[in-house]
Amino acid sequence: MGVLTLLRYLVGDATAVLSLAVHPRAWLVGLLFVVSAGFAREYDGEDLLRDPWYLLLPVVASLVSSFLLYCLLYGFFARRRPESPSLSPSFWSAYRAFVGLFWLTAPLAWLYAIPYERFLSPLAATYANLATLALVSAWRVALMVRVANVLFGLHPAIAFVRVVAYADAVALAAMFFVPFPIIEIMGGVRLPAEENAVRSATQLVAFWGGCSFPVWLILTITTFAMTPRPTWQAASLRPAASSPVSGALRWLVIGSLVIWAAALPLTQPEQQLRRRVEMALREGRVADGLKVMSAHARADFPPHWSPPPRYLHGEPMSLLFDIWHVLLRDDAAPWVRQHYLEQLKQYAKTRYYHYDVEKLGHLINVLPEGPALFEEIVRDNRNEWVLERLESHLRPELRRQK
Repeated sequence: MGVLTLLRYLVGDATAVLSLAVHPRAWLVGLLFVVSAGFAREYDGEDLLRDPWYLLLPVVASLVSSFLLYCLLYGFFARRRPESPSLSPSFWSAYRAFVGLFWLTAPLAWLYAIPYERFLSPLAATYANLATLALVSAWRVALMVRVANVLFGLHPAIAFVRVVAYADAVALAAMFFVPFPIIEIMGGVRLPAEENAVRSATQLVAFWGGCSFPVWLILTITTFAMTPRPTWQAASLRPAASSPVSGALRWLVIGSLVIWAAALPLTQPEQQLRRRVEMALREGRVADGLKVMSAHARADFPPHWSPPPRYLHGEPMSLLFDIWHVLLRDDAAPWVRQHYLEQLKQYAKTRYYHYDVEKLGHLINVLPEGPALFEEIVRDNRNEWVLERLESHLRPELRRQK
């Protein structure tokens, strides 16, 4: 088993699929690649010193995901035949082969390590990340279809239906765990451009996934009723399973883990500083969080990081008024004040500011930028009743002329 075999597998070569499936150490190589992929995802996204479990999350998630997909593709039919065990391995032996192949797709996740935020605008970086996610997801689906075809002998069309049905179900299930309410964002909450791109992608997955899932479900049930049982295809290659892991592949595995030792000292201080601010704001220590922000330059934090509150993270937007209560009382760095002024403008353009209309009116009354902010609200207004409520809390000279 070498680097060339891995590369051939990643493009769907049948011989590579079978040889990796029966290799006794393929699962271990794949597992180390999954840990490396965890670093690739989070090296510049989380404080790994405080939350190292982010590195284990892909392992746990992949174990659950691979097991369910394996059962759908082959496991329900796995039976060990004592008279010819090589022709039909046990349930767990076959699963070990499958999870090894599942994990060996992890090098594709190295694409997530591309730091788009450091050389693209926020909106462009968001689109680049979404495109990378789509590419990796589609590539993995295609590989699993190929594995089902080559290893289990499923017809390509049958394998495609089952894998896509499973992927659709997983995507829809994930919709229940997103931190923001799907119904509200589909109802028109205004968001910054980069957050709006994420919202649009989520809506797209929810809509098309929901509409197509009944079709995939019916087709999958039909495949179980009308197609022959899958059969183990790697029996003839079992004697070759003793081939060693090549030196080049060993170095690739080691390098994929060691490389983060050079990257983490550059990215983790930003994440640790970000975490301090977010923890302070989340715990209600608003003054402490703003003090940390004001004591550092914007460049000391992660690129394109948006300090709380953030709608797409499920954080209460009422926190914005607590922050302004402190900003009006204490001095803050210009970049901090400017950020929260822009956030206030964005919030004032939503359809939901009537929940805090009295607090918003108070800020417009006392802020130097208040008159200009109210003019923006009037220009963008879609609800005269809410606007009249807001006006009732403004100083007379700020109200519209009737």
